[in-house]
Amino acid sequence: EPRYTMLETIREYALERLVSAGEIDGATEAVRPVLELPPAQRIHGIVSSTEHVLRALLRVESPGPGVADLRGAVENFAATRLALPS
Repeated sequence: EPRYTMLETIREYALERLVSAGEIDGATEAVRPVLELPPAQRIHGIVSSTEHVLRALLRVESPGPGVADLRGAVENFAATRLALPS
């Protein structure tokens, strides 16, 4: 389904930005639209993708304030309830 392909692409882009020189601003820019989704649109695949980003954030060796901010945003996102199928 195109929606899931797009989510995978966003996740991969965010991870790539994190890995390449620890570019946290690029990772934040890539994942921010997902983090801004209302709870009613948060399905398992979206939460799972953000958890992959969180794991990458936890591997950043010298985390600065940007990493801590993004980590907190992803943790808050993952802590909210998933949308239930109608």
